[in-house]
Formats: sequence, C-alpha cells, structure tokens
Amino acid sequence: MNSDVNSETKKRAVNGISRKSVWQRLRSKWRQPRTYKEYSEWLADQPLPSHAWAYFDHLHSEYLTLTSNGSISSDEPKNSDAANAETAARRIVDKVDKNTLLTWGDIYAFETAILRMQTAERLCSRAWSLRAKYRSIAGQRLYDDYLLSKPPDPKGENINALKMDLEHILGEFHWMYTVTPLLETIRVAIAVWVGLSTLLTVLLITIASFLYCSYKSCAMPTFAIVLIMGVLGAYVSVQRRLQTMPAEGDPIVGIFELQKNKFSICLAPISGAIFAALLYLMFIGGLVQGSLFPRLIAAPPPQGDLWAYLANVATVSVSDLAKLFVWSFISGFAERLVPDALDRLALSRRTSAEPKPLVY
Repeated sequence: MNSDVNSETKKRAVNGISRKSVWQRLRSKWRQPRTYKEYSEWLADQPLPSHAWAYFDHLHSEYLTLTSNGSISSDEPKNSDAANAETAARRIVDKVDKNTLLTWGDIYAFETAILRMQTAERLCSRAWSLRAKYRSIAGQRLYDDYLLSKPPDPKGENINALKMDLEHILGEFHWMYTVTPLLETIRVAIAVWVGLSTLLTVLLITIASFLYCSYKSCAMPTFAIVLIMGVLGAYVSVQRRLQTMPAEGDPIVGIFELQKNKFSICLAPISGAIFAALLYLMFIGGLVQGSLFPRLIAAPPPQGDLWAYLANVATVSVSDLAKLFVWSFISGFAERLVPDALDRLALSRRTSAEPKPLVY
C-alpha cells in the first residue's frame, strides 16, 4: 500500500470533479461557504494535493510499523489511551480502503493517533525533531516564547505531559497546513484582480491617448507615458508585497487583513496613476528640485491649448526624460512618496509666508 496508496481514491476524486459543470466548479472555488454543510461540500471538492498523499503514505508506513513489528505488539498490554488511538487510526485506514476522500483533518487525526500509540522511548526520541520542525515553521520569536513556557523535558518522567506538549505542537503544524492554502488562494485571487485592474487602466489610458493623437495628429503624449509608468509601479509594488508577506503570526489575521483591504489593493494601479500625475505637475511647477529630478522646459503654453502644453512638456535632455519616467514609476511603487512630499509642502506653507520648493 505504501507505493500505490490511495491510487483508487485519487482517481475517484479526479473523476468526481470532472463530472461537475464548469459553473459548479467555479462557484465552489470562489464562493465563501456560510454554513458548516456548505463548508463540508466545499471541502469535498478540494482534493488533497500530491504532497499530502505522500505525507499520509509516510504516516501509514509508521502506523504499519507500530502495529506489526514496532513498539506495540499484540502480546503487550495496552492502556486505554493507546487502544483508543489505535481504533481511531484504524478508522482512517478503513476510509482509505473504502475509497473515501480524505481531508487534512483526517491526516491530523491519523498522526495524532500514531503519536498516542507510541511508547515513552519513541516519544523522547521524537520530541527533538518535532520541536525543531516547530521552530522552522513558527519562527524563532514564537519558538522563544514557547521555550519560556518551560515545556516538559523529554528525559523526564512525566510522559503524559510530554505527550500533551507534542500533541499541541502537532496541532500547530496541521493548523498551518490547513489555513495556509486558504491564505494562498486569497493572495492569488487578489493578484489576478490587481493584474486585471492594471491591464484595464493601461488600456483606458492607451485608448484615450490614441484618440487624442488622432485628433491632434501628434505623437503619444508624455503625460500618458507618465500615467502608465505610475500604474506599472503600483502593480509591481502590490505583487512584491503579496509575495513577501511574513509567514509568522496567526494566518487567520492575515486572511482578515487581505479580505478587509482587497478592494483598496485592487485600486492600487489607479492610485499609482494619480500619484504619477501629481508628481508630474510638481515637476512642472518647480515644487521639487534637485540633481536627481528631471529638468523641464518652462515654455509658455499655446494660447487656448493648456492641455496640449501639460501633455507634452519638453525636457532639457534625454536623461531628464528618463528621470521623469523613472520617478513616475517610483511614485506608483512607493505609495507614500507623493503624499509625504505634499505634507512637506503644506508644512512649509504654514511655517513661512511663501512656500519653498523641496530641494534634494
């Protein structure tokens, strides 16, 4: 059973999902369950990934070792806890033999039962590996807090306390195994919506620029490129933040934060375009100066055509044009850049009669 464990179960899961309509599959994937029954139906449509079956195969091998030639033999008297644990583990094995779909909860119950079936010697030898694994998953900060709670010594005589401690650590593992995929699903969904928002914003800017160029018979306005660079900067910033979210902490809190802020995150490309436009106007007005910033030619606007002047402000050199595009990207990428610059300008206006430009 070790090499081809659950092959029929996996095949049944795949065939069961393939018989569902496309609408049912999409609905079960994106709709949030509201009752436990809906959650159970949703969970039944989420087959275990291949690494979960490999993990179960490893646990099943350990179970066979314990029940056949390992620590527990048929002639050795068993306490009630070990007997109940073996009964619970056998139920999980029977579910697999009957081609019943398993969940992460079944794997957790199976591993907990195996832990309760082990003797004191095996528990002591396993304690260090489980605690080292907990440190790698939870992080050093949480592991230090765990050590401050003075966990039982594996070499001590209180085996029941050691077993309860290891069961708690095991529960933390499987809690992360269960919730982390949900967190990743939300991240992927937000990343897709941000990508669509970016694509739509760039498309609208491009269409508006094309119509303007067709009407004016001119090249693509500099202002349109500035907006697009701000949109791309915001998109890269959001993707980077989604990929570098800290793994430590309560994953439920992470899910709450993503769900609460997903609308504002999806609007980040639009905010990037607005910040790039504001920074562009600050450059034109000379409110931000310095060697790192672009130098723009302050020519008087054509009479009656102020928009044409703002859309096609000339730069002193090609390098200044490159600086303009780079700073437009940065204004979308660093979302606090333009608001902080506006705050400094407002502060200078309050402290002096005449506002001074920001010089870097």
